Amino acid sequence: MSKESDARPDRATILRYIGLQLPGFTFVSLLGAAAVEWLDVAAIWAIGAIALWVAKDAAMFPFVWRAYANRTDGGLHDIRGRFGRAEEDLAPEGRVQVGSEHWRAVAAGGTPIPADSRVRVIDVHGLRITVERADEPPVPAGVTPDP
Repeated sequence: MSKESDARPDRATILRYIGLQLPGFTFVSLLGAAAVEWLDVAAIWAIGAIALWVAKDAAMFPFVWRAYANRTDGGLHDIRGRFGRAEEDLAPEGRVQVGSEHWRAVAAGGTPIPADSRVRVIDVHGLRITVERADEPPVPAGVTPDP
């Protein structure tokens, strides 16, 4: 089994999920109270609506909790330390390909990096990365390096 499928939500994730469901719960509760007060709806119907709302949130939690969890690995685009190729001269800005992704990049320290040079990602700032020129490492037999 994969590590992710074995994962379970921690207390902070559960509390974050509950906290973000409170506005909807509050809205449905106020709507139910208003229906009872002004529209002569039986209180049992308002309580039932609130219970269904809470049940909906509880039923959805197993499917969505990972989106509420803290990411300790840096998230989807944590590419620090990965290697790529400069698609154009970085003097000091240009385009870099890391794996199959194309990034706007800045050369560390403003040092120009020629096109087709191997680079290593040292930092990520939103959709822009900072790179440094990397020496070609030895490639073990049978392994294809990043482009």
